[in-house]
Amino acid sequence: MIQVLKDEEQQDIDQRDWCKETTFVKETEASRYAYKIEKTEARITKLNEKKAELEDAIVATDAEILATQEEVAAMEAKGKGGGTNSGSGSGDGGDEDHSGGGSNASGGDDDGGDD
Repeated sequence: MIQVLKDEEQQDIDQRDWCKETTFVKETEASRYAYKIEKTEARITKLNEKKAELEDAIVATDAEILATQEEVAAMEAKGKGGGTNSGSGSGDGGDEDHSGGGSNASGGDDDGGDD
């Protein structure tokens, strides 16, 4: 009978030790996951802020594109409506160079002579 009680006591001790060890392992694991969750939430917050910045940049860029398209349309309308002063150099009979440089845009010269 005493041996049976000693065996039961040893089983209780073994069970207690197993419970303590398992509890420690599970608490450590839970702590590790809590840390991972915290880091992931911080990363999500940071990425959401970056997303908001990029969305604002997209809106600003779209507004710039629209403004540029409106400017181009206005310039084209002004160029078509003006007729004689379209910047093409044709029709005014002058010797002005409208290419922006000092030479002919085609690379040759206008006088037909040899250089």
